Amino acid sequence: MNTRFFKLLILSFLVVQVVRAQDRDSVVVFAEGKVYHAETREPIVARITFQSLPYGSRIGVFTNSSYSFPMFEHERYSITVEADGFASAKYLLDPGTANAESKVIQHIELTAGAPKPTHQAGNVMLLNNLIFEVGRAKVSRESYDELEIVVK
Repeated sequence: MNTRFFKLLILSFLVVQVVRAQDRDSVVVFAEGKVYHAETREPIVARITFQSLPYGSRIGVFTNSSYSFPMFEHERYSITVEADGFASAKYLLDPGTANAESKVIQHIELTAGAPKPTHQAGNVMLLNNLIFEVGRAKVSRESYDELEIVVK
């Protein structure tokens, strides 16, 4: 009788732990933010594009002055914001930086005029011609032109 009670107690404890772990993993983090003019602080209607990283398996587009979307499976997302007459902006959103309300808040300031220099620390950079040999860390000669731009 005693061992049966003890086994039942342990089984109950394990079930509770599994349920708690599933609840913790199933929390959906939301990315939210507003797009506004850097100088006037007025809202700007912009084209907001997001995609999950690294494969872009989840994508979406908004045309608004604000955005909100779920960040599934603890994936990071890139977000690109474009509006006529303003420099475009790119950000990397990480669900690990979510606040207590499970939200990653990233307000976006757009500056009027030409785009900012594209090679700055913290900016996302697209390399279309970075080619490696299969199974090796050797970079192909065809990639050198693009890598020279990165170095400069």
